[in-house]
Amino acid sequence: MKSKTLLALLSVILVIGIMVGGCAEPAPAPAPAPAPAPAPAPAPEKPIELKLSWVATGSEFTEALYGVWVDKVHERTGGRVKITEYVAGQLVPPPETYDATIRGTHDIGIAWIGVTPGRFPQAEVIQMTKIGTVCPAISSKSWELYQTSPEIQAEFAEVKMLSLPATTTAPPSSGLGFADKEVRTLEDLKGLKIHGVGKWGLRLVEALGAAPVPGMPQEHYTNLQRKIIDGVVLDPGMFDEMKLREVIKYYVEVNMHFMSMYVAMNWDSWNSLPADIQQIFEEAAMDIPSTTDTFKLKINKKALQTAVDEYGLQVIKLAPEELARWRKVQDTVRDEWVAELETQGLPGRKLLERLDGLLAEYLVK
Repeated sequence: MKSKTLLALLSVILVIGIMVGGCAEPAPAPAPAPAPAPAPAPAPEKPIELKLSWVATGSEFTEALYGVWVDKVHERTGGRVKITEYVAGQLVPPPETYDATIRGTHDIGIAWIGVTPGRFPQAEVIQMTKIGTVCPAISSKSWELYQTSPEIQAEFAEVKMLSLPATTTAPPSSGLGFADKEVRTLEDLKGLKIHGVGKWGLRLVEALGAAPVPGMPQEHYTNLQRKIIDGVVLDPGMFDEMKLREVIKYYVEVNMHFMSMYVAMNWDSWNSLPADIQQIFEEAAMDIPSTTDTFKLKINKKALQTAVDEYGLQVIKLAPEELARWRKVQDTVRDEWVAELETQGLPGRKLLERLDGLLAEYLVK
């Protein structure tokens, strides 16, 4: 009897335990392992910073010559290159631009070859262009002359050449501007004080019977205004760029000469660039000549027309027989240039013939 009672009691206890266990809360699940911390974002790539020095003031022409190229480099490199531009001799005086490019004062230098007379004697052949040549693609022709002339290439061996554009594209062509002198013949030029550019530009002014006065374009306005000089050799774009429309009353539209300018880079700066960026630099630079020509044509026409319409500029065109007289005088200067180069053992005659061949179709008869 007692055993039956004990068995029943155990059964009751077992049932109660099962009931109590079924009502109990389940044990909490173990806490999940903490998620790994996200990897830090890579630091943005620091752009390659370069300095560009250009001898003239900022203008539409500046934009055409190197501004478009700089923009293309920035865009095509995706911001990996940053080029800071300095104009009007902010870093070095214009005549020192080339040497400063070599020594790395700036990374890219742009200047007319005429600001360092005698430094590039063979490249100066562009200044021997026959008077009255009207070429709308002179920058492209200047670059073609460089590419087909190992002699000229050797003169720029100390830098990485990117381009060799030129001024002034025409029509309208470069010429002579005078504050108050109406010049139509060689006789009218006699004794007039005229600003020229470069050794051979000044020599041409002298051969034509005027008194050559060295000077930079930035000096034209003040010197004309103060009557220090009577006239300047200029291209029409300068009527706007340097406000010469305010001080020049007469303009003889006869292309005196062209002037090349180098777009050059320091070799160490160039060699430090990754290969893909070097390729972008060169591909973008291929457009500099045509871009410069296109812009210059537009700028020259606009500036000349504004000077005529709003400031009363009188444009003078030489009679054909008078133009022939000027060319005959220029022939003596061309012969001097050839003789000077040949004395130095340089192929002056060969380079002059190459230039004349490139520009023959643009010579006004």
